[in-house]
Amino acid sequence: MSKKRLFRCGSSNAIYGMMVLAVMLAVSSILVAALSEPEVPGEVAMLDIDADGVVDMLDSCTATGAGEVVNDYGCSNNDNGFVD
Repeated sequence: MSKKRLFRCGSSNAIYGMMVLAVMLAVSSILVAALSEPEVPGEVAMLDIDADGVVDMLDSCTATGAGEVVNDYGCSNNDNGFVD
């Protein structure tokens, strides 16, 4: 009994497998490029983790709830801060 190879060099299965691999690599490269933020020399990332509109470096109340009105320091009435 002889063993049958699934992929033989030059077979249609091998060519199909290489084409699928090439497409997967191309798609993953496109996704990585799309999800990466472009780097600008000298630019510093300004994070706003609680998404209140005040960058974390200036935010005195970093855990403000979503949708709360905040002052210039990132504090709401619920944060024991004050709202202008």
